[in-house]
Amino acid sequence: KFPVYFANVSGYQGKAAHIESGDPISGLTCPDGPLGYTFQIDFDSALAKTMPMLAAGRGMASIADKNWIDWYVKESPGNMYYGGSPENYVWLTGTGPFVATEYQPDIVTKVRRNPNYFREGLPLLDGMDFIVIKDFTTRFTSLVTGQTHFFGEGSSSLLPGQVEQVERDFADRVVIDPIMHSWGRAGVFNPEHLFADARARLAVHIALDRDEWIWFRKAGSYEGTQLAYLMPPGSYWAWTDEEIRQQPGYRQPKDEDIAEANRLMD
Repeated sequence: KFPVYFANVSGYQGKAAHIESGDPISGLTCPDGPLGYTFQIDFDSALAKTMPMLAAGRGMASIADKNWIDWYVKESPGNMYYGGSPENYVWLTGTGPFVATEYQPDIVTKVRRNPNYFREGLPLLDGMDFIVIKDFTTRFTSLVTGQTHFFGEGSSSLLPGQVEQVERDFADRVVIDPIMHSWGRAGVFNPEHLFADARARLAVHIALDRDEWIWFRKAGSYEGTQLAYLMPPGSYWAWTDEEIRQQPGYRQPKDEDIAEANRLMD
């Protein structure tokens, strides 16, 4: 099963999140046969993200024993990655500091301290209950009143207005912990139609105003994101802000980049 982070895999024309192992896609092969250990990916075009995504460990194949896969599919028809069940959750987790004890979809997930954890004295917590509260206002109220102790992260984190309210009214009881390097991104490319043309992708890339994006992501006194995504300033091997701001798409003012974007789209 291959996660489709790459629209440029040879022979792939679909939209699914994963390519099944039996899908006839010419770009995915095993040169040394079904019992071998080589998985080959062929790309029909170059994309800027291909090597960074592979180097970061994403977009890789999940390899499992064929007999186990056959048994699993027979016993539990459907997608093994997205066809999760309460039973699967309890059985497939628990080798770390916590052991899963209960999973009720859209209600609650419970984990408890693993008595067999290899590090003596850890974990420090006896357990955690992850309660699903989809409404942001209800979730925020439960946090500031002490009914819950953690709000969420990523797309489920505090809204910008809630960050401002915490800083103003609840700084003595709520700690805001921004994600390291302020990861943040917006996906704008689609392999079909307009964005199938590399010139269109380049035009959008250089025309976008990153400073507007940074302003949009700002919450209270916290910066919401960085100029760059995979290698933001301050991380290993990254360029400095000054170096990034000299590049097309990142530099200010935008006049030259917008003119070039219009030329590409003509």
